[in-house]
Amino acid sequence: MAAAEGPRSFVTVAYVSEIVETPSLLAAYADAFGPEDDATLVLYAPEGDPATLAGIIEPALAAAGIDGDGGPDLLALAVPAAEGDPTLGDSAHALLTRGRTLGDLPRFDETRIEALRALARGEQPAPAPAPVHVIGPAALTDQERFDRDLAAYRAMPGGEDVRDEDLFPQLGDWRETHELDSHYFHQDVWAANRVAEARPARHVDIGSRIDVVGFLTAITEVVFVDIRPLHVDIERLTTMAGSILDLPFADQSLESVSSLHVVEHIGLGRYGDPLDPEGSRKAMAELQRVVAPGGHLLFSGPIGRPRVQFNAHRIHDPVDILERFNQLELIEFSVVDDFGRFSRHRDPAEFRELTYGCGMFLLRRPEAPARATAATARPEVSFVIPAYNCEATISATLRSVLDQRLDVPYEVVVCDDASTDRTREILARFAAERPDVVRVMRNPFNRGGGATRNVAITAARGDLIRMVDSDNLVPPGAAAAELRELRRTGLDAASVEEVRFFTDDPEKPTHSWHLAHRDGRSGLEHVLTTSKVPASHGNYLFTRRLWEAVGGYDEGRGAMDAWTFGMKHAMRGFDVAIVEGTHYPHRYGHDSYWTREDRANTNDAHARAALSAQLEHAPAWVRERFAALPDDVKIADAIESGMLAPKDE
Repeated sequence: MAAAEGPRSFVTVAYVSEIVETPSLLAAYADAFGPEDDATLVLYAPEGDPATLAGIIEPALAAAGIDGDGGPDLLALAVPAAEGDPTLGDSAHALLTRGRTLGDLPRFDETRIEALRALARGEQPAPAPAPVHVIGPAALTDQERFDRDLAAYRAMPGGEDVRDEDLFPQLGDWRETHELDSHYFHQDVWAANRVAEARPARHVDIGSRIDVVGFLTAITEVVFVDIRPLHVDIERLTTMAGSILDLPFADQSLESVSSLHVVEHIGLGRYGDPLDPEGSRKAMAELQRVVAPGGHLLFSGPIGRPRVQFNAHRIHDPVDILERFNQLELIEFSVVDDFGRFSRHRDPAEFRELTYGCGMFLLRRPEAPARATAATARPEVSFVIPAYNCEATISATLRSVLDQRLDVPYEVVVCDDASTDRTREILARFAAERPDVVRVMRNPFNRGGGATRNVAITAARGDLIRMVDSDNLVPPGAAAAELRELRRTGLDAASVEEVRFFTDDPEKPTHSWHLAHRDGRSGLEHVLTTSKVPASHGNYLFTRRLWEAVGGYDEGRGAMDAWTFGMKHAMRGFDVAIVEGTHYPHRYGHDSYWTREDRANTNDAHARAALSAQLEHAPAWVRERFAALPDDVKIADAIESGMLAPKDE
């Protein structure tokens, strides 16, 4: 490259990043200007590194057919934009570009080189051809274009009413091509695709751009943690205030984690964080700590020759990043290089000399050789809790569930049915305290019990579902006993034997039910002859297979959703194993869902409609008894009086 001592009399500027992407710009200039011309092309790399600039430019020169001998005068310039932009904007004469801007410099592309030569010779250039958006030497400044368009608009019928005091000039949007930040654009698309491929039940993001965090909610439940609290209410997003240096998660507890273009800032004070030269390393260690066996970390940041550009960011050697994550294995490395070009499945060692690239690392913690714990493995049992305006009871319910001890991994899935009290706040606290186990989702509007149960079960990962109402308790050992009985009998459902009713103190029950069964099995004959059955209390263990076979919980059945579900699976022969010697405390005497529906006299109508809808699955004696049932007799009364019992009873 023949470089002049300084710019000659006619100076054209070209951005290095653009000529690398579009060598035809440089080739067209070289065809029009030579060393005999009183002209210089400044190859401008704002924020670039002078030490590496020649290596970046040389391939572009070769692609344009410029070998350095007999070519145009070229000058490479790598300075901060704050210095270079105003200097070149004031001293240069034109910009060689397809869509960039630099001050008010007239812009030319490879199709307008003759006009550029005319301008260099001091001649009046020919007007730009149609269409009018073609960039040429006579291009208006943004302010001039605004003034022209405003005058033209006001001259149109109906446009004359635009008042000066209502003007809101937008002067930076008229561009021939989109401008983008190649780091953030490519990393966000890359990360979203990796999350979509994995489909985790929950994804936790630490400090990334809120745009990509919001988009990820289209894929899965998302928890967003940032030192600056985010106050927003959208479906499937939980936000938490927290530091990447002290994450509120247990060791090796998260299935899917991301932190994109974040770590390089830690310890530089840019976002109010404490100054710490070891900030990035500490943040990487904390991210590694929380990734579960088999879990994934999506990590990105500036890569290249390592240095600190205080207080903006650090640039890390990509190989050093891998050494920091020494407990994780690299699944994929993708990169945006110094020219904004994105490529996947590359070797990090190839990009150690970049000036300012973006490295994207998909990392995975190997599966633990020993059996995984409930907190880290895919759960076999999902405790499902539908919740609505239960601020007075939900904490005790959750604590009783979290105190369970099972020999298999488990999770707790709570679906908030658009509560209007403090239920949501309480659930968020439990999710933050036990993110390894507790997952919370929220209906955008109140959908009712049956729909809420189905939403939670659909999101649950376990093949066994333990339903728990938000006002009840699961005593120690109850769930484990149900699980053992389910295995022993081979049935698809298991329940405690006794329901102990209480008002304030679960240790002081007022009365109890011993559930009806025959030889340890509760079936259709019991559902239609007594209220003392698992279908009535609804808090028992069952298989996903059972739930799918009956089409889930009926939606729109009000507080009878649990009873109708139990009746449906009893109709199809899914009996419930009754676990001898077990119980659970059932709260009553407060304004429960069932109580509110009963006051509205809707429970009986729901029960009758549900029975009628299931008659095609019922034995002949059920159809006969139901057909003979008077309309003025409530279903609950018919059951207790034996009006729906088998004929031989």
